[in-house]
Amino acid sequence: MMDTIKVWFTDLSLLVIFFSIAVELTVALWKRLALYDGPEFLVNLLANLFQQMGRRFIEISFLLPYPILLSHLAIARLPWTWYNLLLGFIVFDFVYYWVHRMRHRVSLLWAEHVVHHQPRYFNVSVGIRLSVFHGFNVLWMAVPMAVIGFDGKIVVTLVLFEMIYQMLIHTELVKNFGIFDAILNSPSHHRVHHGANPSYIDKNYGGTLIIWDRIFGTFAEETEPVRYGLDPQIESSNLFVLNTFGLRELFRDFRSSRNWKEAVGSILGPPGRSRRLDPPSQERPVAFRSRSAARMSSLAFIWVIAIYICCLFVTTRWIIDSRTERDGRDLLEAVVIFACMILLSDSLGPVTLRRRLMTGIGAIALVGLVVAHW
Repeated sequence: MMDTIKVWFTDLSLLVIFFSIAVELTVALWKRLALYDGPEFLVNLLANLFQQMGRRFIEISFLLPYPILLSHLAIARLPWTWYNLLLGFIVFDFVYYWVHRMRHRVSLLWAEHVVHHQPRYFNVSVGIRLSVFHGFNVLWMAVPMAVIGFDGKIVVTLVLFEMIYQMLIHTELVKNFGIFDAILNSPSHHRVHHGANPSYIDKNYGGTLIIWDRIFGTFAEETEPVRYGLDPQIESSNLFVLNTFGLRELFRDFRSSRNWKEAVGSILGPPGRSRRLDPPSQERPVAFRSRSAARMSSLAFIWVIAIYICCLFVTTRWIIDSRTERDGRDLLEAVVIFACMILLSDSLGPVTLRRRLMTGIGAIALVGLVVAHW
């Protein structure tokens, strides 16, 4: 039953997410709202595929199955019932708040989470832009649930529900939830969380509920226009650069430490960042305008979308096949897929001859993989 719930919720989440992106994108284009940037949107989609493959590697190599954690750590047993599901929801959301807060206040964890806060536009696709190392976060939230003794079906249901809810509140189309803003984490509250405004930094860590922020003093209302992104902003679309940026910054801070106390603080202490940006322009650009020197042409956009669909097909097949035992050829295929996605993401930056050549090589390799899997 646990596998059935996971598969059903995963399929549902994909439908909900892509339908929501399609609706938001259609409204943005219809009303000419600056909700999306073409290259950044494609990087978000590719980052999700990158993360999905990375998560599968992490699950296979590092993470213990939840039933094993349950059998060794549980102090009680809470089976699948509606009241245990409700209790589990409250406990899981509480755990999510503290794990999320640690991911902002501990440098090592922020080095992974920073990928999610890099975009300069705020839309549903940002909700699926996660680090390739994001799979480790399952462990931080699964262990407390296993100690209490929640049944695996409850945990899988809550994880997937939280994932869907979190992704859907990444939008500027919905102002707020009205009176429910007092309890629920709304798009307004989450826009604050992504804000680079000084008054918004490290606020609103909640998952589904916002009450934990109100209780522990990390709540902030949306009172001024939100500025998104980081300072300094990462001027790259390359998935490898984006996913290793935080780790490289962490290593640089560690190397510059003058003593052991500073060295430990550079890893476990608060991240050394301000994340403040210049004031936003009074005139917002039209939808899909690139922040680079030139706009992305329609032909280039269609070309990249076509290659993304190939990436989606090959990645999905690889993840499905990973349920069986892998051999050296499968791992080599995974390396090729990772390389193709990195080349494709790199092509979304300023156009150069090298990038066009690398994109062509990546496209040929992807088409070969698609044909092999067909």
